[in-house]
Amino acid sequence: MTVNQNKLIHEKSPYLLQHADNPVNWYPWGEEAFEKARSENKPIFLSIGYSTCHWCHVCIIIPMIISKIHGFIVL
Repeated sequence: MTVNQNKLIHEKSPYLLQHADNPVNWYPWGEEAFEKARSENKPIFLSIGYSTCHWCHVCIIIPMIISKIHGFIVL
């Protein structure tokens, strides 16, 4: 995993892999994401498979929004 890659780089889904280089630390659906949400007392931001996810594009264009989002939700 490189600096710009998130946990999706290990997935098999073409949709998830296309987001593996997003500047968002995305987690695949699973216990690791649930545990992180519980431990940080944050809701989970769930992407349901729309390949032109608005927030992925916003986070690429405006990196400062990432730090603000991370304070409230588990991505």
